[in-house]
Amino acid sequence: MPMPSFDTIVIGGGTNGLACAAKLQSSGRKVLVLEARPEAGGAACGSEFAPGYRSPGLAHLLYLLDPRVEKGMALAQHGFAYAGPALTSTAVSATGDHLVLDRAYGATIAGSLAAADRDAWSRLRAQLLGFANILAPFKTITPPRIAKSAGNDYLKLAKLGLAARMLGKDQFRELLRMLLINVHDVLNDDLTDARLKGLVAFDTTLGSWLGPRSPNSLILLLNRLAGQAAGEAAAVAYPRGGMGALSAAMGKAAAACGVTVRTDARAAGLIIENDRVVGVTLTGGEEIRAATVVSAISPKTTFLQLAG
Repeated sequence: MPMPSFDTIVIGGGTNGLACAAKLQSSGRKVLVLEARPEAGGAACGSEFAPGYRSPGLAHLLYLLDPRVEKGMALAQHGFAYAGPALTSTAVSATGDHLVLDRAYGATIAGSLAAADRDAWSRLRAQLLGFANILAPFKTITPPRIAKSAGNDYLKLAKLGLAARMLGKDQFRELLRMLLINVHDVLNDDLTDARLKGLVAFDTTLGSWLGPRSPNSLILLLNRLAGQAAGEAAAVAYPRGGMGALSAAMGKAAAACGVTVRTDARAAGLIIENDRVVGVTLTGGEEIRAATVVSAISPKTTFLQLAG
C-alpha cells in the first residue's frame, strides 16, 4: 500500500513539534509527525513505575505554555487542566525559618527576611520583570531576516530596538550586561540572604545544563519570568495528571485536526537535493518526501547528524 503524500514533515513529536504540526495542519497543509519514541510528547511524557502510579519525565513544571497555543489547540477540550493555582517557590531552612516566594515570583515573601534584603529584592525583581517584558516578543515573532531584509523585517527590528531604548541609557546598558552575566553575580551584588539567593539561583538553572556561575545563566530566569502559567504572569504551575497529561492533550488535539503521528519512527537523515531539504530517511531505510521539513528536535542533532 503506497504511503500517503504529505505537504510537511515535522521531525520530533514533543510538545513543540505537536503544536507546530497542529498549526500547520489548521492552515490547510497535510502534516506528518515523526516521533522516535513509542509515544509522542517528548520531555513532557511520564512513565508508569507501578500500576496506577506515574512519574514525570524530564519536564515536571509548566511555565512557558503560550496562551494562544492553549486556546488554538483547544487543549481544555482534550483533557488539559491545571491541578490548581500557580505554585509558590520555597527555600527550606534547617532551622525551620523557611522563605516562600508567592505565585507571581516574589511580589510578596513569607518568612523572616531583613528589611534591606526585602527592599533589594523588590528593586531587583522589578528590574528583571521589566527586562523580561522587553525580551518576551522574541518568543513569539518570526525572526527578522538579516541577509535579505524586507520592509516588515526592518519594522520588527525597529520595534524591538525602540522598546529597549525606551528603558533609558542606564537601564539599556544594564540589560545588555545582564544578557551576558551569570545569576550568581547578580544575586551577590544585590542580596545578602543565602536562602533567597539559593532559591532564585535554583529556580534559574532548573532544567538546564548550566550552573549559577555559568555565563549567560541569568537569561534563563528572564525567559521564565517572560512566561505565564494558570493565567498568572511569571508563574509556574502543575497540570492535573502531571506533564504527561499536557502531552496527551496536545497529541489528541493534533490528531483531532488531522495530523498524522508516526511513533517508533526515528529520523536517520535528511534528503537534500539542489541545496534543499526534500524529505527524511528513517533508520529502517524508508524515505518520506515533502515540500517542507520542520525539525522540532535539537539543532545539534539536526545539523550535525541528520544534515551532516
